Amino acid sequence: MANIIRDAQTDYEKAGAIQAFEVCYELAKNTLRKILVNRGLSEAITPKEIFRLSGLEGLINDSEVWFEFSRKRNKTSHTYDSETTNEILISLPTFLKELA
Repeated sequence: MANIIRDAQTDYEKAGAIQAFEVCYELAKNTLRKILVNRGLSEAITPKEIFRLSGLEGLINDSEVWFEFSRKRNKTSHTYDSETTNEILISLPTFLKELA
């Protein structure tokens, strides 16, 4: 994904990078949720609760960073302008670091 972000020039490439972010974000969120459920924590939890509990459980380093990823993910679902696209693209290297 790092190459996609770095090399994205056209609108199509940028859209592809954002779609890759959406997929990776959803996979990470769902994986964290499953881990939390397996640890006996509530099954029906919101993304904010998932990231807060994941931080408390030591699964992620910084819940606040993930809250921001969640806000950006929400924007990708509702907004399709170049300003939002660029805002999300700028945050993707941080997202990749957090996934590692």
